[in-house]
Amino acid sequence: MDITHAVVIGTGSMAPGIAATLALAGASTTIVSRSGERAVRAVSAARALLRQLEENELAPGQAAARW
Repeated sequence: MDITHAVVIGTGSMAPGIAATLALAGASTTIVSRSGERAVRAVSAARALLRQLEENELAPGQAAARW
């Protein structure tokens, strides 16, 4: 079974890492929160994680830009 879309519900401390991992696996990923501000922060944190992985050559280039 191929997972093409995933939803991370909540923006707690684990959410950005979970979302980044799902995105790296190729799933279109959505973060859902009760607050738009928290959702924006979680997406920014996930992108930062992806950039850090790219810088250390642990993720394909432009992974953060695609998400």
